[in-house]
Amino acid sequence: METGELDRQAPVPWSVKAQELIRDQYAAVGAAARAAVADSTLAVRATAARGVSVDGLLPRMQDRVKLVAQYVDAYRRYCWPVRSLDDLKLAPFHLLATEGVVHTDKDHEWHMQALASVCAADPKLLLATSHKVVALDEPDAVNEAVRWWEDLTGRGGEGMVVKPLDFIARGRR
Repeated sequence: METGELDRQAPVPWSVKAQELIRDQYAAVGAAARAAVADSTLAVRATAARGVSVDGLLPRMQDRVKLVAQYVDAYRRYCWPVRSLDDLKLAPFHLLATEGVVHTDKDHEWHMQALASVCAADPKLLLATSHKVVALDEPDAVNEAVRWWEDLTGRGGEGMVVKPLDFIARGRR
């Protein structure tokens, strides 16, 4: 049976993790989308004001304004200033090694469970990452994973990472 691992991505401050990625990719897309949707909405309104039928286009544009705002809110939720260790939140998902042992022989589920117990020692700094193991050849399991993801993102969660169950994936490539 083929399985994959789904991880809920806990909030790690982008100011530590990838501020440049936020600024150059996500914020740029958000700014461009806001400008494009605003301009398009104005054009639709102007067209309607001239008496040209826009056949329900304005409500669709207003929906897009809301969707763009949700997109921007989603990445902004992961940005906060980090001035001290107290401002950090870390969500580990691999335990690479402990004294005298490298853990590359353990599967991803083992890593998640081991790290959950580590995170319990300091929940202010360390966030355990919720996860699911999904049998990819079982439609009900896949559908449940989709519902899990939709619930996660519907509540404003960043998303998930799909990984092979094995720590090191092996194959022809």
